[in-house]
Amino acid sequence: MKASTLLEIMIAAHLSAFVDGTEFPERGGIMLIAPPGQMKSTLIKNAMAAYGPQALVLSDINVETLNRLKSSIVRGHVRTLALPAFEKIYERNPQTSSNIEGHLKAMVDEGFSLASFEDSRMLGQSEARCLVIGGMVDNCYKRHFSAWKENGLVRRFIWSFFKLEDDSVLTKAIHEWKRLELEVRAPFHPAKQIKMNVTEQESNELRKYMVHQDTEATPYALMKKILAVLKWKFNRAEDIKQPMNIMKDFSTSLGTKMTNLTL
Repeated sequence: MKASTLLEIMIAAHLSAFVDGTEFPERGGIMLIAPPGQMKSTLIKNAMAAYGPQALVLSDINVETLNRLKSSIVRGHVRTLALPAFEKIYERNPQTSSNIEGHLKAMVDEGFSLASFEDSRMLGQSEARCLVIGGMVDNCYKRHFSAWKENGLVRRFIWSFFKLEDDSVLTKAIHEWKRLELEVRAPFHPAKQIKMNVTEQESNELRKYMVHQDTEATPYALMKKILAVLKWKFNRAEDIKQPMNIMKDFSTSLGTKMTNLTL
């Protein structure tokens, strides 16, 4: 899988908020799983860099922060939360970690309405939904998978597994004192809704790509929204195959083994 593919996918996932999806308002999320030092954080930060306050990149998070962000999410001022070091959530009391996890699960799916410390009898609450992009080391994934499978976190996210094809690429860049170029074109937020123009054939192909994922409604809907965004972005006749080519390349990271990431 090319690094540019992963950047395109994350950018399209952020912009999926603008896809005509009233039937499926769930935002879903993407988790990047790789060994330590494999550029997860760099890729996430680069993908979100162009979208400023609407795509918040956070080094850590707690329930109080999520509650403060709720109104901004409801109003559409914040559409994506990116957590390059998702495992930090679990570097605290297990009950606290579980509470944060529960709020994030709600945000990507049914919607977050009340924090755990608020009175559930209050009326007139709005549901806050946003995309969550996380990065974690593979050992964190292995440690928590069974619990995530049981509590439903797994079925709310697309899980992408990769490792650098050339482990020395970062050392080479430092040796040559030359920054790695990872940028892709990040389009502006669209002025109007993006059409859900994924064909039946394309939809069936996406289902095949996700055969090893826990393909509940939320991640499958996100895959279709991502493709709709890519079709909106690459709308010239000469680019007609580009969206599905990107999805196919991304699908190599959705299986039972880590794919190689090329820069």
